[in-house]
Amino acid sequence: MLAEKRKILQPLLDSSQGLHVTIYAINRGDIGDLKEQLRKSIETAALYLKSVLSLAEIEKFLKPIRTLVHDTQVLQILKGNLWVFLNKDSFRILKIPLDVQDMVVVATSFHVKPLLRWLQFDRDFLLLGLERGMAHLYHGNQFSLRKIELPRSTRFQKFDQAPVLDSQTLSERERAIRYYEHVDLLNDWLADLSELKRPHVFVVGEKDLVQSARAKLNYPESLKPALLTKFHPHKLADICFEIRRILKREATLELEEAVLEFYQALDNRVAKNNIQQIAKAAAQGRVNKLIIADGINIFGKLNPKTGNLAIHMSHLNHEDDDILDDLAQMVLAKGGEVIVASRDQIPQGRPALAILKYPGHESRQSLSRFPAWQGLQVSV
Repeated sequence: MLAEKRKILQPLLDSSQGLHVTIYAINRGDIGDLKEQLRKSIETAALYLKSVLSLAEIEKFLKPIRTLVHDTQVLQILKGNLWVFLNKDSFRILKIPLDVQDMVVVATSFHVKPLLRWLQFDRDFLLLGLERGMAHLYHGNQFSLRKIELPRSTRFQKFDQAPVLDSQTLSERERAIRYYEHVDLLNDWLADLSELKRPHVFVVGEKDLVQSARAKLNYPESLKPALLTKFHPHKLADICFEIRRILKREATLELEEAVLEFYQALDNRVAKNNIQQIAKAAAQGRVNKLIIADGINIFGKLNPKTGNLAIHMSHLNHEDDDILDDLAQMVLAKGGEVIVASRDQIPQGRPALAILKYPGHESRQSLSRFPAWQGLQVSV
């Protein structure tokens, strides 16, 4: 169910200590090109590993990726860009249709900044489409949509299947009443979809159907404005286009609000834009919201206890990682929120901004508690 995505992603965010290899490869639709990228990534990873592992140990450690290079059948299935996460305990391959920069990082944790950007951008939703006497439920995101088959007990009856009373068919009103009684069963089913925050729900249909359904759905914090149009499965493409437009706009507005919140916090002296100061505050668990720049990496070492930084000009060895990536994981682990933005969206071109916690300041839902979504396309 919708918990599948969370079960896969949370360990990647939480994993630390030991050797971690992260690879982002661009899938241009050419299997030969993708294999060559993976071969070069293996060579690069081996260079970083040679200072701590023997040749035999490196061969054993990187074997899952080498095996993947030779598995043409699996690579042909992976239509999106390829994200690979490897440590001594796990090997994860994600195919995600989101633009990434090809790169290899060997560090003491996974490089998750692109993963956070994807979670921030690719918001899941539920679409409840209502016809006269029939309901359709879909789960979607920015790139995919699939129909959810309701358990037999929660399927809505068609009007032509309604029972007969006094040798006459039910009136339209009576049918509607019987029809919406099933929303109670649907409520029970929706409640089991996720363990934490629920995905947004869009209800689509004619006005009277939508009003009746929304009045009975126990989903107030996640119900989005209704789309009042006659629903039919052949209209799905247009309906999903509008839903995705709404969710993209929502993500943009949240970023704009975060930047505005930063300026307000700066006026109140509870914000930092110096990466050294941000690191110390993050180590102390005082960062409520962190905004980091996408598309740039600042390699070095971050002391998780003191927040002290040693910044390097390039990725030197297996203990180096992108400081911004490490800051994001530290803030998430301590209950803060992380937002990934392009550098030109961050004031003064700073690589990071931080809003600090202060008495009475309640943080928003953090990405460390993202919705327990379903639909992630994974091959292991």
